[in-house]
Amino acid sequence: MTAPASLLEVLAQLAADGVLQRDGARYRTTPRWRAAIRRTAGASQPASTRLDLRNPIVQALLALYGSRRELVTLTPFVSVLLAIESSERPPG
Repeated sequence: MTAPASLLEVLAQLAADGVLQRDGARYRTTPRWRAAIRRTAGASQPASTRLDLRNPIVQALLALYGSRRELVTLTPFVSVLLAIESSERPPG
């Protein structure tokens, strides 16, 4: 499977896979995604990496997609989800 070529394709694919949903003019993560990210972002991570969302995002994507996608094809998904997750989290 090849990587999506554009931001719109990434958003459409994540929405089709139940990771994102439209909320007016923006995308938000779904309960399915939030459950996956909670499973991977537990207290087992060292305190120094808990604020870095990249690792839990990658782990959650791997859990959701398994071997259906090559790791390299998840890179655009990580970028998009990092931006959305960061915007959804309260400051501080």
